[in-house]
Amino acid sequence: MNTRCVAPVLVVSAILFSSGCRRQEQTVQNAGGDARSQRVPAVTPAPQRWTLKGIKDRDGDVVELQVFKAGETEPYQRLTGFSARPIDDLENGKLVDLNCDGRTDIMLMEFLPAGPNVPYLYWIYNPQSNRFECVPPEGQSSCSFQFPDPVDCETKQLVTNERDSASTYIVRHWGWQGTQLVIVKEIQTELVKNGQKRVTVSERQGGKLRQTSRSIE
Repeated sequence: MNTRCVAPVLVVSAILFSSGCRRQEQTVQNAGGDARSQRVPAVTPAPQRWTLKGIKDRDGDVVELQVFKAGETEPYQRLTGFSARPIDDLENGKLVDLNCDGRTDIMLMEFLPAGPNVPYLYWIYNPQSNRFECVPPEGQSSCSFQFPDPVDCETKQLVTNERDSASTYIVRHWGWQGTQLVIVKEIQTELVKNGQKRVTVSERQGGKLRQTSRSIE
């Protein structure tokens, strides 16, 4: 029987508190895509408390996020090197546990697209450095990802859909490897002659994506 817990987030006057949850036995999926049941040490991260402030440029784009510890007037950390145009009530970013480790991370809407998939810039909290860090997803150069909002730490499912061309459609399943998102499984569907489809499946094995099947449907 698997025991899972979701780190609660309590909102009080724009200050968010995050607390860890104890884990005893759970089913985990490693970077190789293998699910297994294992007993891991109980983890109860120290409570963290932060506030965020978005800084805009003359064009109205958010170009900096300032991270404050509660009760302090000087920023604890400044996040820069990006440009985002979120909707007004999200200009200060959001504090949420993105990688489901019981610690608060940061996400900021990059822009509001015409379609349903909203891209977010994000920074993952690193307890070793005590900083929020940008580690781009595998194969990308920036920390931008189409996270569901809210993030579901019960299922930990992160799936993206992408049209590579007029005839090629790609579905990617993602998982966390430390503070980096990596591709666990990729399904590429390509339209071929006579209305048929070529389906290629690749899965993560030994730290790399390897083709595991190809079929014509």
